[in-house]
Amino acid sequence: MNPIPAPTVTERHREAAKAILPIFDKETLQYAAEILAEHFPDGWRPIAEAPRDGTEILGWRNDCGIILIRWTSPEAFCTEKELEDMGEDSASKEDWFCADFATGCRLEGSEAPTHFQPLPEPPKE
Repeated sequence: MNPIPAPTVTERHREAAKAILPIFDKETLQYAAEILAEHFPDGWRPIAEAPRDGTEILGWRNDCGIILIRWTSPEAFCTEKELEDMGEDSASKEDWFCADFATGCRLEGSEAPTHFQPLPEPPKE
């Protein structure tokens, strides 16, 4: 049985611990940062830092919470007829899309995600 690796404590975890526990000593803050790192390994990061290679990730929008998203274009999932109807510029334009590709929901403007985090590892069994 492989030991579970210790979580990586990042500066974000330390800042979050300070914000939550501003009056505690360094040891308590370090412990809090370790707990945050264990349960929120990567945390929510700005969408500008998200991978733009088609990887499915968790996105965040204030109006609806967590959504499954990826950076792609309609060419990746629409039929030829649908692509013809939308025109070449829109069909080839990459953007954030809901990972529910049955509807091909482009997320732009006020619908664009503001934050992301990677998907968790799948279950082992």
